[in-house]
Amino acid sequence: MLRAQTIIMNIVAVLLGLILVMPSAAAQDSAGDAMSEINDTRQLVEMPPQVQAMLRQDMRAHLHSLHAIIAALAEQRLEAAADIASQQLGSASMGRHRDSGGGPGRHMPAAMRSIGMRMHAAADALAEDLAAAANTGDQTAAMQQLAQVTAACSACHAAYRIR
Repeated sequence: MLRAQTIIMNIVAVLLGLILVMPSAAAQDSAGDAMSEINDTRQLVEMPPQVQAMLRQDMRAHLHSLHAIIAALAEQRLEAAADIASQQLGSASMGRHRDSGGGPGRHMPAAMRSIGMRMHAAADALAEDLAAAANTGDQTAAMQQLAQVTAACSACHAAYRIR
């Protein structure tokens, strides 16, 4: 139990760090900081502005979902965390922009799309592991799977940018 709480606290610290960095990154973006673009070695993935907006909205929703999962874990609401992982991060959350005729996935390089698919699959497995943990009380597998979800997020954000 103490190990699971330590893992949760570490994940919360990482997410808080991301949230604190995001406003300064947004300020740099809005200021058009040429130096940050020169030093940014991530691959630029070009997308139409409306598709960029869709992707950014999805990324914010994913971050919110991760927060909700961690908050539910901290309160020992494993079934609620499983539902969030399944419905908001897993494969059930894919295809939200299908009706628009041009969702973000169509503009991604294959490797970027693969990382996204890996994240959604890891979220499905997380949901299964959280549901099992609700019955057994053992969160070890779920914590390992949560790390796989965030590893996919980190890998994609480390390799790609959209502006």
